[in-house]
Amino acid sequence: MLFLVKTMENLVKKTKGLTRTQNRLIFYCIMLIWPVIQTSLFYFYVNFNTFALAFQEVDFGGATHGFTLNNFSIAWNELIVGQITYILNSLKFFAIDFPIALVLALTFSFYIYKKYPGAGLFKTMLFMPSLLSGLVFCILFKYLSSYGYQEIRCLLDSLPVTATNRQAYTPLLEGVDTAMPTVIFFNIWISFGSNILLYSGAMSGIDESVVESSKLDGANLLQEMFHITLPLIFPTIISLVVVSLTGVFTNQLSLVSLFGETFPNEDVKERIVTVGYKMFIYAKHLTTASQTNMDMFGSGYYDAGELSAYGLAVSVVIIPMVLGIRKLMKKYGPSTD
Repeated sequence: MLFLVKTMENLVKKTKGLTRTQNRLIFYCIMLIWPVIQTSLFYFYVNFNTFALAFQEVDFGGATHGFTLNNFSIAWNELIVGQITYILNSLKFFAIDFPIALVLALTFSFYIYKKYPGAGLFKTMLFMPSLLSGLVFCILFKYLSSYGYQEIRCLLDSLPVTATNRQAYTPLLEGVDTAMPTVIFFNIWISFGSNILLYSGAMSGIDESVVESSKLDGANLLQEMFHITLPLIFPTIISLVVVSLTGVFTNQLSLVSLFGETFPNEDVKERIVTVGYKMFIYAKHLTTASQTNMDMFGSGYYDAGELSAYGLAVSVVIIPMVLGIRKLMKKYGPSTD
């Protein structure tokens, strides 16, 4: 960063004799340097390397050699068909998590947008937890859902808060029936501040004359929200839906932070593990595991070629699905007309 600042200072000194148009062009080119480097490294290079690895044999030392289509066979049979339970878990989490988060974020954002009493403080208080490190947030939540929950249950049942009494209550993340709702709540909570910031920002760009016109026509608060506000910020909603859908089979939903590689029991693991979490674990052990090692799911670890083939196979499914849903939302969603 310091190098870029020094470079910009030197360029400014050398451009004093240039025209205004030339200075603007130089400034524009300088501003493009960082996004071009970032896109080249983290999009084109990563995706090109993924595509190449999917058609190569990769040994567990990381060396690549030969051409093969066997990676796609393994990816389909073992990483997709063989893990249908975890794929369904990913879809289930998305189907529950996203609509609830969307409704809550839109409701609170509308309150802030209308500048009701305490709206500014309300916005700050909702966003401030997002400033915490995700890992710190996770540690606090784990404490609250285990020791905190147990102590509250003891107090509600009029029992002394002792280690013995606490053990009578199963922590929320360890219960078969409570683990999944708790994970869903955590993911909604951790994304709440950023979602509100995006939606309230989009709402603040609405022309006040449109709102005033609707009020003159007799529109109440609900009519204003559904017939004015939502249609005008619908492009923002579509963008967030698209971003969420593209990660439905790769998002591990903070399970690594909450559980690591150890789950309290098999029933909890089967109910909450997503395919994104499994891919994270497989990728973590790419170069360290031998082919005979068994992972926490009772199967062998996979190499980079097989995981790359899985990524391409998922892309073939997810891209038309995302484009189709995006087209349907544009066609049948609320319109500004």
